[in-house]
Amino acid sequence: MPKTPEGTGPDAASNAADPDLKGINFIAPVQARYFRLDITSRVAGNRVGIGELNVMQ
Repeated sequence: MPKTPEGTGPDAASNAADPDLKGINFIAPVQARYFRLDITSRVAGNRVGIGELNVMQ
């Protein structure tokens, strides 16, 4: 069964000058070669996006 990450929701007022940085912490260590990121909701409109994704160990 997949582990569910914990995080916070989006900020409707983020922009380039004041980005909405988010962190996701997994409940337990995960070992994998690939991962899938599903965006399941949006703030407004019908578009979603990610400007940058950093992975740290």
